[in-house]
Amino acid sequence: MPFFQFTAKEVDKYPQPFTALLFSLSSHHPYHVEQFFEEKYPEEKPILRAIRYTDFALQQFFETAKKMDWYDNTLFIITADHIGKRAIKKYGTAAGMYQIPLFFYKPNSDLKGKNSRIIQQTDILPTVLDYLNFDQPFVSFGASAFDTLADRNAYMYSGGFYQIMNDSLLLSFDQKNTIGVYNYKKDVFLKDDLNDKKQPVNILLENKIKAVVQAHHRAMINNQLVVPDN
Repeated sequence: MPFFQFTAKEVDKYPQPFTALLFSLSSHHPYHVEQFFEEKYPEEKPILRAIRYTDFALQQFFETAKKMDWYDNTLFIITADHIGKRAIKKYGTAAGMYQIPLFFYKPNSDLKGKNSRIIQQTDILPTVLDYLNFDQPFVSFGASAFDTLADRNAYMYSGGFYQIMNDSLLLSFDQKNTIGVYNYKKDVFLKDDLNDKKQPVNILLENKIKAVVQAHHRAMINNQLVVPDN
């Protein structure tokens, strides 16, 4: 909590408009929190107490921030890195371990509602620029969350395997072949492999993951991750 309060007060010194980032490890191993909070919830599992503490720190941050003159003009984005130690079993799967919250909050605005479609972290930049009506070129591997026509997928890489998820399927790719396809909505623990190479949707997902990997590698090699000066 003290660091959240420090951040709010430091940001208050910035000339407007500004962009600021607060990266918190409060809910990360070894899950230590302030002594008064440990004493307040002595029987709670350390990871759950740490998450509760993070929520408390955020609440106190907003209590401080809303008294400052930049608050009403600020778009707040709250998200996570990945799932840590699991208290719920389903979040230990290849799909569940990447299911994180993402909130966009603008005080006194019409930015309300819930979007249950696939969103990934690379969608944050185009979403913000879309919300700001930014009309200049930019480079991104994501798509605005406000774009209802965008092809919504999420891409992950872990342990030598690439993964692509759409609104119901997860495909795992070993850089040469598809090694598994699962309906993570119906098959939460990924027991029923639907890897049929003749299925059009499986072919489409594999081609998409290949295309994204190729495009990303080419952009990295040729330094094309920024808009050219000309």
